[in-house]
Amino acid sequence: TLILLIILQVVDFATTYMAVSKGASEVSPLVKALLPYPWLLLALKLTIAVLACFFSPKHKTIYYAMIILYIQAIIMNVLNTVT
Repeated sequence: TLILLIILQVVDFATTYMAVSKGASEVSPLVKALLPYPWLLLALKLTIAVLACFFSPKHKTIYYAMIILYIQAIIMNVLNTVT
């Protein structure tokens, strides 16, 4: 489960930068503020993945919702890079 969340976070990180470089705007104020600091943003994303796995055994619904939301964000990022 941790591996899946880490992969999703890294792909979201990469596709966010690709989309922004193509002119898309970031919706999240926190991510937007951290865009000039890519390593800090990646560290935050990986920390979120680790914390989610720590709490996920008790809250499976939240874990699955996170997976769905990150897949949705990745799809939107990819769509913003091709249009």
